[in-house]
Order: sequence, then C-alpha cells, then structure tokens
Amino acid sequence: MKKILFWVIAGAAALATLSCQKEGADSFNGSDVKEVTTNFVLNVASAQGTKQDATTVQQNSNFRGIQDAYLYTHVTGMDGIPYVASAAAPAAGRVKEFNLGTLYAAGGINNSGDANEKSSSKRVVQLSLPLSSDAVLFYGKAINASPGSATGKTLANYSSTPADVEFSVCRRIGTDDDLKDYNATARLMIYLINDILSASVGYDADGDYGYAPLPALTWKDLGAQYEYNNGLYGNRFGMSGEKVALDPLEEILGNAYSTLTYIKDGEYRAGSSNAIKWMLQDMAKVVRNVESATPNTLKEANAKRLAIAIDDLAEDYFLDGFVYKSVPTIRGIIDEAVWSDANTGFVGARDLNDYPYGDFGIPEGAAQLAFNANTGKFSYLNPNKPLVNQANGTFDPRKYVYPSELFYYVNSPIRTTGNNSLTVENYPNGWAKWMDGTLWDGWTTPGKVLAETRGVAVRDNIRYGTALLKTSVTFGATTLYDNREAMTNGAEGPKAITASESGIQLKGILVGGVCARYGWQYIRKYETSTNPGAAQGYDFSKFDGVIYDDQIVYASIPTTTGSETYTLVYDNYDSSLGAAAQSSVFVALEFANTGGDFWGKDNLIRSGATFYLVAELVNDETHQNSISWPSDHQIPPVYLEGDTIPTGKALGQSKQIPRVFIQDFMTTATFSIGPESLKKAYFSMPDLRSTQMSLGLSVNLKWEPGYTYSVTL
Repeated sequence: MKKILFWVIAGAAALATLSCQKEGADSFNGSDVKEVTTNFVLNVASAQGTKQDATTVQQNSNFRGIQDAYLYTHVTGMDGIPYVASAAAPAAGRVKEFNLGTLYAAGGINNSGDANEKSSSKRVVQLSLPLSSDAVLFYGKAINASPGSATGKTLANYSSTPADVEFSVCRRIGTDDDLKDYNATARLMIYLINDILSASVGYDADGDYGYAPLPALTWKDLGAQYEYNNGLYGNRFGMSGEKVALDPLEEILGNAYSTLTYIKDGEYRAGSSNAIKWMLQDMAKVVRNVESATPNTLKEANAKRLAIAIDDLAEDYFLDGFVYKSVPTIRGIIDEAVWSDANTGFVGARDLNDYPYGDFGIPEGAAQLAFNANTGKFSYLNPNKPLVNQANGTFDPRKYVYPSELFYYVNSPIRTTGNNSLTVENYPNGWAKWMDGTLWDGWTTPGKVLAETRGVAVRDNIRYGTALLKTSVTFGATTLYDNREAMTNGAEGPKAITASESGIQLKGILVGGVCARYGWQYIRKYETSTNPGAAQGYDFSKFDGVIYDDQIVYASIPTTTGSETYTLVYDNYDSSLGAAAQSSVFVALEFANTGGDFWGKDNLIRSGATFYLVAELVNDETHQNSISWPSDHQIPPVYLEGDTIPTGKALGQSKQIPRVFIQDFMTTATFSIGPESLKKAYFSMPDLRSTQMSLGLSVNLKWEPGYTYSVTL
C-alpha cells in the first residue's frame, strides 16, 4: 500500500536539553517504584517530498522540522493491542505529559524517497515513564515561523486529557476589530452607491434647456415606471394605476436604474471594489449620454437635469475610472452622522479600492450584494447587524478560514525491551522496516513499561494529523462556449473562445465543509454545552466554514497535464451522520479572466474580473470501495469506550469510515474546464453549502492511498 507519509525519522540524536525526572524510589527492586528511566524512540513517516506550495506541504523532498511536540504516555490496561480509546481525563498516575519542544530541526531528515534508507530520522530521547505505560499519544506540527496564507494557520491547545485537546481553525477575519473594520469599509462603500442611486432633483420654477417649470423627479421613480410600463420583475416597486409613457431620455435612465438594481432569483450579485467599478462605469456611459443629449420635451429636459445630478454625485466620491477617493477625502464630503452608528464608523474603514481581498484576505467574490426595492437601497449580504439593511442576509465573511498547518499525530501501542546496551544501530531504519515485527528481536510488542524496562519504542510511525488536497487544472476542450445565448434569450449565439488563448488563470482554491474546532483525533470536536460561538455570530458545530487557499504556484492553464498545487485541509468525518454516508464536499476554483469579456451563469464576466467554477467531490459507493485502508496503523475515528464494537473489531481500532478528506490521506483532484464550463461561471462566490449550485468543472479524483473520484463541475 502506498503511503502519503514516508519521511523516515530514523537517526541517532538524543535531546541533551531534556531533563530526566523520576518519581518515587530510585531502586528498581522495591514495590514503591513508580517510574523507570528509558531510552524512548520515535519514528516519523512523512510525505515524500506537501503547500499550499509543494515545499510547504513537504512534497519537494524537504523536511520542515517538528515543533510544539507533545508526548503523552498512557496506562490503558487494555488487553490485546492497547490504544488510547477514551477522551475522558485519565485517573491519577495513568498519564504523563512530555513537552518535547522543537523535536526536529528544519532539514534534519534526509527524505530521499527510499523508505529503507538510513537517515537522521529516528529520535532517541531519555524519558522517565510511569510503570505499566502501554500506549502513547503524540502531537506536533511543522516549524512555522509565519502562520498565514502560505503555511496555514491553526491555533492548537494540548492537554493530558484528550477531551481538552483542541485545534481551532483560524478565521481570515479573526478579531472583533477586524470585523468592525470590514463592516465599516462595506458600509461606507455601499452608502456611496446608494447615495448615487437615490439621486433626485427638486422643483425648478425657472427651468433649464428652454423648458419650465421642471417638476421634482427621482431616479428610482423613473426605474419603477419603466418596469411597470414593461411588465418587468413582478412589479417589485408596487406601482398601480394607469401606465405613464416615458419620453426617450426618461426611458434610458429608467432602463439603466432597472438594470443596475435588478438581481434575479438565484443570482449572486458581486459587490467587490472591481465589480462596483464596472457597474458604475456602465452606468456612467448611459447617464453621460443623457447628460449630453439635446432634450426635445419638458420631460426630457428634466431627465437631463437628473442625469447631471447623478453624475455630480459620482464625481463627489470617485476619481476618473471610478476609483474610490480616500476615506479622509470622503469624510470631508459627507456628514458622518448620516450613515454612522455605534458599531462602525469612518475610523474603521480601510482601502475601498481592493475590497474585500486586499485588507481582509477573503476572496473577491465573497462580497455579495442584495437590493431592497422598498427602500431603494443595496446592502451587503451579511447577518451581522453593523452592515446596512441586511436583515435578510445569510452571508458571514468570517466563515473564510486559512488552510490548516501541517500537523503530526500518532495513537499507538509501544514496544519494550530490557536490553540495557542498545545503540542507535539496533533500531530499524525507514518507515517500512520500522513496522516489520521480525526486526524487533528481543522486544515485546505490544509491551508495557516494567521495572526492568530499559528501552521503549512507539510501535507505529508518527504520521500527518491533517489531510491534503492536491489540485491540478487543465482544459478539457480546445474551444469553450459562454452563456451569451441564454443571457440574450437566444438573440445571439454562444461566444466561442479558444481555450489556449482564453487568458483564464487560476487564482485560488476554496474548500467547503470546514467546522471551527477539531479534537484530539484531528476530527470534528462537538460542543457539550451551549454553543460558545453564538454570541459571535457563528456556530462551532456546523461544517459551514470555507478554506481559502490563495497561494497558487502556477497561473496559466495547460491543455493537457496541469501543474500541481497543494492545500492542507481537515478530515471531514461527521459522527452525527451515524450509519449514513459521509457528506460530499464542494470545491470552488477562483479564476482571473485576463482575456475578453464573456457571459457566465448570471452575469457578464469582464476582462480583468474574477470568476468561480464549482465542483462536487462526491462520497459515493464507488469511491468508498476504492479506499485502501492501512493495516499497520489506525486512522481516526477509532472505537472508543462506550461504542458498540462489531465482531472482528477491537477498542482503539479504526472505524474505517469513507469520506472525502481523510487524515493522513491525500485526495488528488484534476479539474477539467470543458466546452460548456464557462456557461456555469459565477461572478460572485456561491455558497459552498448549497446543493443547488451549477457545477462547471469535470473532476477526476484520486486518493492516495486508493480513493478515486470523477466529478463534473
């Protein structure tokens, strides 16, 4: 069976700085002996050569070292092969914690790919172990000087009580101040847009352009009348009575307002800085045409007057090209009391021209707009109240999280020996030989610490605690077709785009189905009391987070074999599903369109725009049956005390439940952009919890070891 991890930590150094402490008597002959000083040996199996780039996730034959190494020796008293099989606090004297600190330095292992090669991989430390110790838990992570987008970010809390071990996913908008600034930026941006949309002109007795008097007029009134006259959108503005014909310049402005503000059912309307810029550029072309026109009627003169008012408002807030003016400049234009509230204000607003990615690190498409016809205002979809008018929203920007850090883990029985003359050369070398029982002559396996014990070895190799997604993207056709035919109601056929000249570039990968906390087995941790995240607007118990990996190591899409990028993810085992199959996982690929404009699912994808294609990684029976489960170590979840254990299984053994992401496994996904994929391109980031999304990519998935998917996006 091929393994993901085969760094062999086999080497000879002892930790000179580690103190050896004994409790109880020094004699090994008395009944009061509680601990025995031993040579304790660990061996790490690691990937050959895993990122978010290949170096970060150790796929480039590099070893990043292990820091925050914690070892817990347990006295389980189990018959057969003992594992730690309870999350409860062990009784006094039945567990001991060792903080080993930085156990391996970066580059300290020669990872040549030869599983049997001698290297510096073993680690021998002198530890004083409680008598009857028979199993160990080990935790550690790759050395990470700068947690974040490039190397992952996870907050770890270790404990001798398994139930208290916790790995907290780190949100990209992590602090209350970050959220306040995010909301303040959004509120200011949307205030300016709504101010332009609310443009109006009052009664003018003297008149302009040869017509007088000119009545009061709002842009919203023209938009509502235009829709009512043409029977559009279910009369969303609640018009009644006789239809009132619009003169040509009124018609143009009414049509523009309707087009700007109508968001059809199921559409994700993008609200990033770039999306707003393009929206206003389209608006300006229409408005300025009316502004420069010669009116032929009083109503057209009034429409021209309104167009000038609209353009003046835009010039108050934007530079040429619809670049937002600076926050201090805008602060000098508008009265803060008009829009500010107790939670957000100018003080928290950041750069308005690269929202939301630039200052907050979440995907550009995460900013989604809603429009309320009753108020005539846009709002950002967000359930947190500081944002403007979003009571009906469901989007929470804090759900975007960093990839996992690279963690290590083992839950293993031990080997023991009374041999007091062991040297480094006596220990097997390499992950394969480490598991070969015939090479441990004179050792007891499984063993437990006795008064005469002089050597202890962790039976199983230390392995990764997290899972890995390996991604590549290719073109599956030489010609791609957009959604122009559907978007123009058949007036125009689809646009044909040559794949190799399309200018499509990969920017990011988004993986759904992430919960906020993982427990001692690196699987979802359930809360046993009231949800502690409720006051902060999220639920720790749901798989509704999204990993955003923006560290892509290649951009252009090849026509055959794609380059590879790696994302460290969390095991998505969900014990609440019981006997039901584990959930599928939705993945979105984030692309930049550096070619020409094309029509996606709901919107025009402009040149320079970001768009998204979605795939579903299905946990179906075919894939479940293709998993090759390891026979030489356990993969969580394991059977715990209190579980109903089936015949042939034992306490502490793996339940072997198939799912999309499995600890210590690598899921390989090859995404193919097919001829119809662009028709399903989203301009904004869809909700990766939804089962109603249009899937735009074909996906071939492979597990290492042994799990294969084939998915169409």
